[in-house]
Amino acid sequence: MSEEKFDVAVLGAGPGGYSAALRAADHGLKVCLIEKENVGGICLNHGCIPTKALIRAAKGLNSLPGFAKMGIEVNLSAFNFSDCMSYKEKIVSQLRNGVEFLLRKQG
Repeated sequence: MSEEKFDVAVLGAGPGGYSAALRAADHGLKVCLIEKENVGGICLNHGCIPTKALIRAAKGLNSLPGFAKMGIEVNLSAFNFSDCMSYKEKIVSQLRNGVEFLLRKQG
């Protein structure tokens, strides 16, 4: 097993961790970023971002009856929870891929 030398080790690839790692790399330091799950932390993967995506979908659904006042009748024939969760996962995946791209770009 070869030993690699690093100038900085950052624990956790949440917003603070990956920002610190990118900043250190910008200053020419060799950085080891340690994360047990996915980059982006709790907010991106399990908290803020997924919640906001689901809230957006729910608000859209909730606003449908209001269109009748404008002469637009919308009949909801089905709600597909699986598709809603896929929508949320697509958003999370796009943002996570963006963070991973930035980290790969910096090495």
